[in-house]
Amino acid sequence: MTTKNLTFVLFTGLFAGATSQTPLQSPTVVSVSNMSGSFDNNGGYEISWINNETPDNKVDSFVIYRYKSWNTQDNKPQYEEIAKIKNTGGTSYYRFVPDQELSSVVFFAVEAIPANKSLYTASSSNLTRIPWVNAPSNVLLTYTIDTCNSQITLRWNRYRAWDGLSKLNYRIEYVENNNTPKVISINGSDYLVNDTSLTLPSGNLSSFVFNNGSTYRFRVTALNFSTGYSCVSNVVTYLSKVPKVTSYINADGTRVLSKNTLEVTFSVEPGNEFKNLVIQRSLNDVSGFEPVDTVVLNGDMITWRDSVDDLTKNQYFY
Repeated sequence: MTTKNLTFVLFTGLFAGATSQTPLQSPTVVSVSNMSGSFDNNGGYEISWINNETPDNKVDSFVIYRYKSWNTQDNKPQYEEIAKIKNTGGTSYYRFVPDQELSSVVFFAVEAIPANKSLYTASSSNLTRIPWVNAPSNVLLTYTIDTCNSQITLRWNRYRAWDGLSKLNYRIEYVENNNTPKVISINGSDYLVNDTSLTLPSGNLSSFVFNNGSTYRFRVTALNFSTGYSCVSNVVTYLSKVPKVTSYINADGTRVLSKNTLEVTFSVEPGNEFKNLVIQRSLNDVSGFEPVDTVVLNGDMITWRDSVDDLTKNQYFY
């Protein structure tokens, strides 16, 4: 019997149109910040992202989108294209100036367009991020005023671009008039962890007080200690003008003008800066007072008239 050696040769190759390149990943947005470190800038946002291109799959350009709303019918975000820019390097920036004043939280997405258009896949875009409110956004700073206690409360939204980060650090800075910026220390730390509000002044801020008549500008910076990235909020301005409090308001007397009308007279300390005063009434001289009117102070004397159903009962005013 004769035997022969048989040799098998395996040929491998790529069909036309096939590719071995690594799929292009979507850009990593690392910051949506106030465009400048200046306390005077509120003109827009600077969007920063990392270009995740590979040597065999280069990015030609980026498309920047702004999220508008969420479509509940097809469970997809609604967005608009705001710019298309050429790839300029590993980390890219785009400046976005909103049509309106900074008054809302704005969410963004960035899409990478490969140089080889045949390599385009949905993976190169983070447009369909679910839910869309977890998309990268600006940090919007607002405040409310408590005039009775001469306090303001700063509030801001949680910065969402850094997925999986359990601790978000926020640094609160301020400028008084035209002095140099300062960091507010909270319980001995320069940072708030995960909190999104701060009342000024308060017990844990022994180093901070308002000087009456000064102008204060505040901003909040979200910080990622693991990467070094930061996101700066808009700037809000507060004038700490507290009206001069009156040291006395004296009820000088009352008189009956007619069957059901009382006239009450109050004198107020001259030079006070309050304009509106609330008059309260009760049938009891120690409790049960309820507001019955608000009067505008004009001068140092208030004369106020009240209709009373039963003048046989004592009326007390405060």
